[in-house]
Amino acid sequence: MKKSLPEWFGIVWEEHNYLPDTYYDDLLKPYVFEGKDDLEIFADELGSDFSKRNVLELGCGTGRATEVFRSHSGGEKLTLLDLSETMISAVQEKFQSGDVEFVCSDSLQFLKNNTATFDYVYSLWSLSHSIHQTIENFELLDGYAHVEEILEKFIRESIVSQGELFLLHFDSRSEEQTILMRQWSKMIRHCPDESSQSHSFSILNNVFQRLQAKGIVEYSVEHLKGEPILYENIDVAVETFVNFHLEGAVQRLQNHESAMEIISSVDKYLRGFMNNDGTVSVAPGCFVFRLKKMV
Repeated sequence: MKKSLPEWFGIVWEEHNYLPDTYYDDLLKPYVFEGKDDLEIFADELGSDFSKRNVLELGCGTGRATEVFRSHSGGEKLTLLDLSETMISAVQEKFQSGDVEFVCSDSLQFLKNNTATFDYVYSLWSLSHSIHQTIENFELLDGYAHVEEILEKFIRESIVSQGELFLLHFDSRSEEQTILMRQWSKMIRHCPDESSQSHSFSILNNVFQRLQAKGIVEYSVEHLKGEPILYENIDVAVETFVNFHLEGAVQRLQNHESAMEIISSVDKYLRGFMNNDGTVSVAPGCFVFRLKKMV
């Protein structure tokens, strides 16, 4: 008998429209690094005297980071960008006041065509999605070159002198991401070995290093190991990994057996992190990129 797919499998994260915003927020767990969650790390970065004028957020989602930014900022013009119409609608309801522009677009496509200038650009976790999705449209080396060209041109031409870029990027060698890299390798063409960092991490490092060598920017990258994320049971953990982390890719598989194989593989991996009380604890990791334009 064909094994049935779980009921939550019907909540579809379509490629360009994501999950319903409330369900997205329900699945998202706190990411804590050295006693501070990702939003607190971002708040510390902004400080108490933030004074930038034209700001861009890439991948605003439901506005988690936006809320932090607005609490630390004054009269800046803020551009909120997300590929999902669902997410853009959600942030439009939350942030109607002030000088805010809402853009429904892929991040790299926006950066490629952008004509405005910014003195602060930030993205919490999201830029890597656009990079990987773009690479899939090319052969691997051509994809690298295409993405690097877009990023380098944007930094050179669209970030003003003394402007800054702040990124939180996942660590693909963490406990959390290892199982995801294994599953991605079954579904997409260009997926690095799980022992390597992601293509997006390599591309960002390549571009930033090259620009730093030319005296155009100064940048740093910091690695943080996260505290284990606690899931109340194995079912919640599997649902989160498949519906949230794998971005609807399993739902888009045409073959029922292939989808069940991936769900079973995720389940098997996560059972290795079960506690005696049935909860599941899996540690994430992240990289913090900080860049300043010097010329």
